[in-house]
Amino acid sequence: MSEPDNIQYFANSVALIIDRASAERDVIASGWLIDDNKLVTTAAAVSIYSKHTPALEIAFKACGKHYGVERIAFHPLFKRRMTMLNIENKDAGPFAAIKKHNCAILFLNKLKDLSNAERVSLDKELSLRAITSKEGLSGTLSEIDFSLVVQTLTHAKKKGELILVNERNRPLAQIFCDEGRIVFARYRHLFNEQAIYQIIADKLNGSFYFESRKKPSWPTENPITNPTETLLLEAYRRLDELESLQKSAGGAGISFIRQNNQAETQTLPAEISEQAKALWSVCDGLTPANRLWNLVNLDHYAVFKILPLLCEVGLLTEAKNIWLELEKDSSGSSNGPSPLPTGIHLSLAPHESLTSLIIHSSYNKIGVKNGELLGAIDAYDSWHLIHNLCLLPEHTGSPIFKDGLVVAMQLGSLPSSTDVSIQSFQQCLWVDSITKCLEAANETGIIKRLTRSIRQTFMLDEPGNNLDKLAPEAHPSPPPLIPRSAADGSSPPSLSLLVRDTDDASQKLVGSAGKFGTAGILVPGSAGNLPAPADTEKQAGSLRPRGVSKTSSAKRLTGCVEVATISCPRCGSSGFHSARSCQSCRYQLISTPNLKSGAHRWLLVSAICSVIILIGLFTAFVALPQPNLASEPFIYLAQDSWLSLSIKQANLAKGTWESQPSNKIFRNGDSIHLSINVSKPSYVYLLHQKHNGSPELIFPSPEVNHLYLSGQTFTYPEKIVLLVGKKYYLNGMTFGAVPGEEQIISLASASPLQFLRSEQETSKAYQVLDKIFTWGNFPAGFEIEEPLLTGKEDQNRNRSQNDKIIFVSRLIAAHKE
Repeated sequence: MSEPDNIQYFANSVALIIDRASAERDVIASGWLIDDNKLVTTAAAVSIYSKHTPALEIAFKACGKHYGVERIAFHPLFKRRMTMLNIENKDAGPFAAIKKHNCAILFLNKLKDLSNAERVSLDKELSLRAITSKEGLSGTLSEIDFSLVVQTLTHAKKKGELILVNERNRPLAQIFCDEGRIVFARYRHLFNEQAIYQIIADKLNGSFYFESRKKPSWPTENPITNPTETLLLEAYRRLDELESLQKSAGGAGISFIRQNNQAETQTLPAEISEQAKALWSVCDGLTPANRLWNLVNLDHYAVFKILPLLCEVGLLTEAKNIWLELEKDSSGSSNGPSPLPTGIHLSLAPHESLTSLIIHSSYNKIGVKNGELLGAIDAYDSWHLIHNLCLLPEHTGSPIFKDGLVVAMQLGSLPSSTDVSIQSFQQCLWVDSITKCLEAANETGIIKRLTRSIRQTFMLDEPGNNLDKLAPEAHPSPPPLIPRSAADGSSPPSLSLLVRDTDDASQKLVGSAGKFGTAGILVPGSAGNLPAPADTEKQAGSLRPRGVSKTSSAKRLTGCVEVATISCPRCGSSGFHSARSCQSCRYQLISTPNLKSGAHRWLLVSAICSVIILIGLFTAFVALPQPNLASEPFIYLAQDSWLSLSIKQANLAKGTWESQPSNKIFRNGDSIHLSINVSKPSYVYLLHQKHNGSPELIFPSPEVNHLYLSGQTFTYPEKIVLLVGKKYYLNGMTFGAVPGEEQIISLASASPLQFLRSEQETSKAYQVLDKIFTWGNFPAGFEIEEPLLTGKEDQNRNRSQNDKIIFVSRLIAAHKE
């Protein structure tokens, strides 16, 4: 991506998506060409245009080409109806980026002229119906000042939401009032005081109306504590000082770039240290100072207050000549857009370098942003990832590159916590998700082409680009951006399904060497992997990261499944199960949207209609085989361990049991017992495989179901000291004569595991778990849904979902001669 010749080629294929029916020709998103006349972007940005495609204009500014949109194909898992409900119910929240598989394909055609009458008609069709408040509180901010509207509501002690909308009556901001004061507020990604400050700084002049409500329609945490009058006075004080601050910084449109590799803010006042670090991290020289508030949880005033301080301590400097001028040929026009090469086959891991190209919306310039992948949001979701590229809202939908190949698409900023000023998280979507859009549009030929090797895909002489028919200029051949691993014919790197790898040799799985014999004696077998039973591959086909289809090959499990490590601003710890919340203090790092009451009403009506239709058609379908509508079971990394296993060895000289480290290598003939400590109320089971036999349940007896309480400790064997005659003897398990490793798998569940009463079901479960442990060590254990072990859905409708979760861990004991 650093080669100048390549940058021009890539820039030609990145477009801005413009709403030409709007008065200001708003840029709603970006997109990139994946195939002839097919542009990829986010589904949330274009969902409202699915029936109004003439309103869209696709502008490839780098090459000066403009196209229209014929139709839009959405990812089959993207919930378009819920997106529309959020808009119709006046949801101004920043939750578009968290929608699952938020991608769409735009099929391009020639751009037709749009008459003024057609523009006005489209603008009207894309607008929501203007709502007049039942309380009579509605109007426009161009006629009534925002502060006067708020004071009217608070003096009347109104309880409900004040909703600010744009010229199309789509929500911009929400303010919740109660007991004569502002309690909560949100504006785009800002909350509470910061939201009020920015609303006044932006001088919004759209419409407003008031709606009585008992509580806010969005997730809230800490309320605003200052009285409304104090809050408004502070907001207008900041507005009065903003212009002078901007002048002292060098102007509102000035850009700053980082000077150091680390934000050393010790010399700054302690109360702004964290804010300064967040602001410093997004200054890359390509974002104007007056747009930085879009990337951090700070308002305009706070941004321009802190910027000069960062410059004084040498952390920032004015950026010059960062944007690149687009090249033109002798005829005055650039080459046309060509499909960008994709890296569906590439694995992704945290801290890998990423690059994105952005197109300046006003000038003929491009910018190159560099950053890192932070990881997945949730364990075993390889599609929805977090990164630190600082991209503005209009760059939503832009491509993200690794090694010169498109590996992801920008989705936007994630809604972070409402009560802490930290950098907003950025989310992207793994490029593999886009193939489902193509599949839904019956474009299987493109999928086959994209999933070939990079050499086959982009270095063959393909027929001319269909866009030539729309704009006849010649398109260049793709530049040689083939990674060396692909160019030399080697296979693409494979991806481990671990969330954390370890180099600890003592924890490495070396096959199923040791087997249990009779009478509690460990009799090891020969080293090496067990022969797979006949149905192992079939069963293993359902063992996959969350969302991977049963037909996917294990070699195709690319993308990224390692969860992003985000330090909690409250307690400082971090976890690896999910980036959404802190495992230690449960602090919510990424907000989750609530379904509004209007949406509930719509779902209720929809459900009733569906039931009526189903009853009417029931007799027609009663004789047909019924599909299994149960949700797919998955495995997860455990947030908290349910139990822990440890080994104690017999000291025959002292007649005592002594604890041993987990990496201890025992000798043949040593006697041991297992100590199990329960940290969550559970039914506990231990599995092992006999020497030259099938796996079996070694604890408890099949007919026994005992609930162990939190903090309770027990042993296996249960009696570790025996009284024979008048003498006491240590009773345990003894390693046999053949060296090897013993693997003991423990299971813990909130309800009894009845399927373990069957030897056949026990053997099947052991093979499944043994297969999962070949994916990695899982030192903290993992949680698995029971249907994955039994191979069938639980028919007991009285069992909750939590009752079907099983915690799994293992203990490996090595021994030698």
